[in-house]
Amino acid sequence: MATRFWLAEATAAAEKNQFSDAEFLLRHVMVRGNPVEKREATARLAVVYQSSKQFARAGAVYQLLETQYADLPCLAGKTGRQLSQARPPNAPSREVAEQIPSASHW
Repeated sequence: MATRFWLAEATAAAEKNQFSDAEFLLRHVMVRGNPVEKREATARLAVVYQSSKQFARAGAVYQLLETQYADLPCLAGKTGRQLSQARPPNAPSREVAEQIPSASHW
């Protein structure tokens, strides 16, 4: 139940460009949420990183979406692969990616 609240708060924080707050909440959900919540938090974290111009981190999270969650619904009925591939071809997050642990390590 707390994780649903954290997801809602993270979404609100991201809409207000409070990216650090959103990241903090989303990482908590990625650790403590159920599988559906973890996938949603991962997708939202990619968007937060993209919006805050942390392109290397965004690329790493999109890579996680495209591999670990490729065929699983993550956000708005879209799979991880669909979310990753929906980025524009010239998106900076496509060019560089940090090494990031798998979701199970968070």
